[in-house]
Amino acid sequence: MFNYKKLISQDYLFNIDTVLMHRSDRLFLSIGIALVVIGIVMILTSRFSANPYSKKYWQRLANMSLVIGLLELVWYAFRYEYIRGFGSHIVAIAILIIGAVWTGYILKYRLTKYRSEIESWNKDQLKQKYINMNK
Repeated sequence: MFNYKKLISQDYLFNIDTVLMHRSDRLFLSIGIALVVIGIVMILTSRFSANPYSKKYWQRLANMSLVIGLLELVWYAFRYEYIRGFGSHIVAIAILIIGAVWTGYILKYRLTKYRSEIESWNKDQLKQKYINMNK
């Protein structure tokens, strides 16, 4: 059985084990790589998006994903080089928490303003279609 108390111990969070890399270090590396790949896919999605509001939404998600993913990769490099302070596990967890808060703001935008902006854009496009048809 896995000992979860070890993950919240002061030694694990603030000190760097110079003897070996932990499984959680590889997990943080995997999360960083996955976020960078997801960010690249979202950039491509935003480029081929049909309307400017979808483009803005996907670009926000791509920015968040790329920044958090690259910060996790930089953290792994610090951890690999045993840089005290920046290579501790608390920094990696703080980066993920910042990413979660950032994602919360993006989802708040998606749930509150996005739908109304898309509807107004669609109405404007329909209006422009009929205006151009009468010319």
